[in-house]
Amino acid sequence: MIVVFGAGAIGCFVGGMLAASGTPVTLIGRAKAMAPLEGNFTVCALGGQPMAVPAMHVTRATEPGALAQASTVLVCVKSGDTKDAARAITACAPQNARVISLQNGVTNATTLAGALGAERVTAGMFGFNVIQSPAGSFSQVTEGEVVLGETGADLVKTFQPTEIHAATNPNIEGIQWTKLLMNLNNALNLLSGIGLKTQLQDRQWRRVLSVAMSEGIAVARADGVRLERVGKVHPKLLPSLLRLPDILFSRVANAMLRIDPAARSSMVADYHAGRPSEIAWLNGFIVDRAAEHGLHAPVNTKICQLVNSAFAAEDRVDLNLSAGQLLQ
Repeated sequence: MIVVFGAGAIGCFVGGMLAASGTPVTLIGRAKAMAPLEGNFTVCALGGQPMAVPAMHVTRATEPGALAQASTVLVCVKSGDTKDAARAITACAPQNARVISLQNGVTNATTLAGALGAERVTAGMFGFNVIQSPAGSFSQVTEGEVVLGETGADLVKTFQPTEIHAATNPNIEGIQWTKLLMNLNNALNLLSGIGLKTQLQDRQWRRVLSVAMSEGIAVARADGVRLERVGKVHPKLLPSLLRLPDILFSRVANAMLRIDPAARSSMVADYHAGRPSEIAWLNGFIVDRAAEHGLHAPVNTKICQLVNSAFAAEDRVDLNLSAGQLLQ
């Protein structure tokens, strides 16, 4: 039995795709998140048609006791909940259950391994955005794939009948760091108040992302990380690509703009749902590692300040900052 621990947009999409292909799945999530799943729900790959998820292949649960039947646990909780997830897996899951981290950031698999044992945990990278409709439809809205460490080869085979492209990579650390660099845009999308596609079509916002990524690449280099390509462009080339004029960028980076116009970052969803932010595991992680190496990361520092201020506000109103405010 595959158990998805953290049935948010990503967890429900992954679990739904597996269930639609005939794999029995248990989804564990908070009661509020599980409410739209009481009836049938659908999943839809980018550019594809919605697929109904057969109720017979899905068990819904709100308590970690449902981990008792797990042979594999897909951890999809927010980074701030990873330690709690590890405690729940320790208490409720079989000791031989494998654990796969499909989370943002680069430290969650290490946290899980510290609590559960490195032999049980496989690091992974979930490479695309998913949005959830109020009616319980989960749709892929950007290009991407799932990449796992080498110990995840059997799960890759499980994904083969689905519309999720999955692969393994021996340098999963480099894959995760590259995704981290891309996820530095999560906060910018929140601050901009516009859709992901519109934001990436704006050269000024791309300039901000370019600087934030350059700061991250410097930290990766200082940490001795060998970055891996995720998508069609190597991460070291991304800052220069992002600085191109709009016309050139739209031609050269056409795949990056293959985004559903409704797509927003997961941080936007967290903000409006009243959940905590993952900024500490994204831009904040770059700021902290830069300080460890005696480097400076002024743009990521400012992004963190603005995001933390927004999440701390009593009223989480729509944000509409200009790119210039982050480069001042």
